[in-house]
Amino acid sequence: MQSTSTANILLVDDDWKTLMAMEALLAGPGRAIVKAQSGQQALRCLLQEDFALILLDVRMPGMDGFETAALIRQRERSRYTPIIFLSAVDTLDSDVLRGVSSGAVDYLFKPVVPEVLKTKVGVFVDLFHMNEQLKQQAVRQTEERFRLLVESLQDYAIFMIDPEGRVTSWNTGAERIQGFRYEEIIGQSFACFYTIEDQAEGHPACALREAAAESRYEEDGWRVRKDGSRFWANAVITALRDEQCHLIGFSQVTRDLTERKRVEEQVLSALKEKEVLLKEIHHRVKNNLQVISSMLSLQERSTKDRQAVDVLRESQNRIRSIALIHEKLYQSKDLARVDFAEYVRQLANSLLRSYRAHPDRVTLSIRVADVFLDIDRAIPCGLILNELVSNSLKHAFPEGKIGEIRIDLSRHDGDHLMLVVADNGVGLPGKADIHSTATLGLQLVETLTEQLGGSMELIPEGGTEVRIAFAAHH
Repeated sequence: MQSTSTANILLVDDDWKTLMAMEALLAGPGRAIVKAQSGQQALRCLLQEDFALILLDVRMPGMDGFETAALIRQRERSRYTPIIFLSAVDTLDSDVLRGVSSGAVDYLFKPVVPEVLKTKVGVFVDLFHMNEQLKQQAVRQTEERFRLLVESLQDYAIFMIDPEGRVTSWNTGAERIQGFRYEEIIGQSFACFYTIEDQAEGHPACALREAAAESRYEEDGWRVRKDGSRFWANAVITALRDEQCHLIGFSQVTRDLTERKRVEEQVLSALKEKEVLLKEIHHRVKNNLQVISSMLSLQERSTKDRQAVDVLRESQNRIRSIALIHEKLYQSKDLARVDFAEYVRQLANSLLRSYRAHPDRVTLSIRVADVFLDIDRAIPCGLILNELVSNSLKHAFPEGKIGEIRIDLSRHDGDHLMLVVADNGVGLPGKADIHSTATLGLQLVETLTEQLGGSMELIPEGGTEVRIAFAAHH
């Protein structure tokens, strides 16, 4: 039976001549004979290598064969190693039973018929070779499946690097992304994938050192194709070690993220343009508010029409509230992720302070989940909140009435949000609906809700409650 594996056979006997005779009898191709003259020496041999079979003499000075076998069985790697006991003296049935119970596969008496011993040993050697072949076949099949899997990946450059940084394997994805054919790149330094600037700074060697020290290294950066063009890549380098933890090389997986980076830069550019626009709007609104405020102050001192002044003051407060929407949003560090929960708290409290008629009689109850929205959804949500809270402050609590406005923002049905603004004020008169003048501007709220692609529900009992359901993302 052909096999590249060698079957180690351990012979244990205190008589050196017996060991030499058995070695001459059992030696052959695909076998390695190891001799030990005591139980202690046999155990030392087992610490150094594994064996396909152990021939163990029963009667030995010091540690006998039974004691040696018991210690062999205590070691995990040799627990199932076949043991054949050999005995040169008359043996009681109890000794044979003791040998079998200790894990021996056979018990032979000396002098052993040479052909019988050779046949029995041959069976276990053939069994060892058969098992080794099955193991090797399984390993080859696993490696082949893995190789085919790696070769089939087109979107990932996967290759191996030796400890010195030379490429040792190359998949189809690597050829597609990097541009090098297998025969062109094998044996070359992986540093050629880095830009000239990174090479000059010793970045490739630094990446390998960090991967070796930390077992894994990951980074995003520019890489170079065969034709000299650059692409934005995500690269993961993993250190490979053998059973003794010696470094034997590295694996690297590289993804081309150029298109994703281009889209991200476009989004960032668009957000910066929006930020500039918001700042300009905010600047102009604040300037005009200053003019209005100054003119109102003059009007208050010269006019007797207090009702007209109050109407103008109210309009000014509403404009100031809208200005706050823009101010808080453009102050966000990341316009793609506006902290809307914090914004709701600030806006609601600002609205309460701006209605000077009854800030002490109306309290706010705010319960807001941690929610981040992009700016295209945060602005209409802010306008909705401004309209609903302003309406409650203006109409739900006539002179002398004490009450509460409740604001809830919670997650609803997975990716959706539910914004609830409710008060315990006087409620809507008669049979008012969304499209009647008695609903105090809810038509604007309905329009903004449609802009969000959401739905609006009006509950007029026991005060006024408006529920707005919408998706957190487009």
